[in-house]
Amino acid sequence: MDTFFGPAGADKKIFTHYWEVQLFAASVAFQRGLKEDLPDKNGTDIDYDTFKSCGYWPGFLNCIALVESGNPDHLLPEYEEHRISLFERYAESGLRILDSEGFGEFSESMFARKLTTIVCVPGGVM
Repeated sequence: MDTFFGPAGADKKIFTHYWEVQLFAASVAFQRGLKEDLPDKNGTDIDYDTFKSCGYWPGFLNCIALVESGNPDHLLPEYEEHRISLFERYAESGLRILDSEGFGEFSESMFARKLTTIVCVPGGVM
């Protein structure tokens, strides 16, 4: 993840916040329908401080849960851990995808070109 992250203007850094990388990675994996089972956790839950400057995160989790389950009950507070688990699984898969496809080595223009190839779906752009 460090290859994608850096201060604004840093050479070859696409994102300036860790939450941006994680949301992007989860989006890529979600679009591809890939989510990995995570190994047993040893106190390594999501660090909520990472997302404190991201107002989009709760809505993103809700959208994933709603699309995945098709059940609006999954938006209720008692399903929060499930929503977080889904996000973690998609983010982990997405980070592996980005790494395996060499995204960390791309310049901004190469990243933009590659981005169009991963989000294009039959019948339009996602």
